[in-house]
Amino acid sequence: MTARATLDVQGRFITYEEAVEDDFNVLSRLGYGAALQTLTNDLWRHRKSIEALTRHPLGLGKHDTCDVFEPRHWIRGGFNICVMLTITSPGRQERKTVFRCAMPHKLAKARYPGTVDEKLGCEVGAYVFLQENCPHVCIPHLYGFGFSDGRQPFLVRISRMFRRYIHRFFGRVPFVYLLLERISPEYGQMLSNTWDKYRHDPVRRQRLFRGLSMIMLSLARFPQMQIGSFQFNADGTLTLRNRPLTCSMMILKNDGAPRTMQRSDKYRCTDAFVAGMALPRVFSHRFIQAEHRYGPFLLQLTDLHASNIFVDDEWNVTCLIDLEWLCALPREMLGVPFWLTGCGIDQIQHDRYVEFDKIRHEFMHVLEDEERVMAAEQGLGIIISSIMHEMWDSKGIWFWYCLSSVNAMYRLLEDHLCPGRLPVSVEKAVPQFWCEDPDAVVRTKVADKEHYDQLLRQAFEKMSRGDGGGVST
Repeated sequence: MTARATLDVQGRFITYEEAVEDDFNVLSRLGYGAALQTLTNDLWRHRKSIEALTRHPLGLGKHDTCDVFEPRHWIRGGFNICVMLTITSPGRQERKTVFRCAMPHKLAKARYPGTVDEKLGCEVGAYVFLQENCPHVCIPHLYGFGFSDGRQPFLVRISRMFRRYIHRFFGRVPFVYLLLERISPEYGQMLSNTWDKYRHDPVRRQRLFRGLSMIMLSLARFPQMQIGSFQFNADGTLTLRNRPLTCSMMILKNDGAPRTMQRSDKYRCTDAFVAGMALPRVFSHRFIQAEHRYGPFLLQLTDLHASNIFVDDEWNVTCLIDLEWLCALPREMLGVPFWLTGCGIDQIQHDRYVEFDKIRHEFMHVLEDEERVMAAEQGLGIIISSIMHEMWDSKGIWFWYCLSSVNAMYRLLEDHLCPGRLPVSVEKAVPQFWCEDPDAVVRTKVADKEHYDQLLRQAFEKMSRGDGGGVST
């Protein structure tokens, strides 16, 4: 193998040495580029169908035009590709909409059929819930959506005649999608665009914290009696009947993690929710509040980051996007967003820990101010600031970050929850609480890792010979 051989992993060319050090499954990502290009080509080929599907829910007439932008103008995110459309109507300003299509290759479709539709149902459920119950939280308007089986229950009801017309002349659209309002520049821009420039500006930071606090408090006004996610039903109703679908769960499942939680699984008790995590379960009795283990549980945006938040020039929060990972979760999981320090969750130690604690105090001061105002004006059944303080003081927040992180659990345990290195005798005893023969599990995991390393070497060897990065298993 030559030292210069590289593989394309989601647009990033890495060497073998870098691949070995990465803590994610490099092999599972090798096909992402080709899969994305295939999806892009399919969408472009179906552009006339996409235009037709857009016309009806927007109420466009024969004098209105609807055109799909070329693929170079589309937006590609972590789980979706956004096809951009422009609407031109006589006497009106040009409008833009988004045909937001889920990426099956990022959503474990090959391993677990149905996950793409599941994600769409949860996302529609989140949009509908927020539009109906949280009018002060600005989100894009949802015009319509479509499942993989061809169901297209537009919020503006689509007629059977029009549906037959689309299928007859354009064919069924083989995509799972949302039809959304395009956030115009007047609303501002993604927070990530100006994050590095202004994140040390205390005035802008205060405005951002106020906006985020309002979102957290607005969601807390609607406690739920079980842990799970919303689903939009075929009859137009909304129920919390799905497993808690989180971004980290989907990433792990797409990388080959076994499914331990079925789609219909909900939890009425916090203990059952954490039961599948062996080592964190050992600590759970310290960080699950006994008086609240049966709820109520609080709605939380589990993928709230700087690219999902729109702000104006002064960092007032103007809009939220990407709502598919909204879940009802234990109240103890609420915390100050760790990314406010500009570093990863597993990097918050030493000087960065001090920095995070300073920002946390600043955030909590703003949250408490907004909480008092909301409690006086609208009433609040649950005071979330006290819960967040308790979890920080008890170090419980790090326990809950263990459960929500894709790859940082062991670092968080060592850095924040375990006082020094655990004795070898303890490390050997803990797995016994997980299963009857933990040594067999360890042997299997070691064999899996050796097989993975072999396939990884094979991929780079093929690339160095010039015959591509494919892997034969």
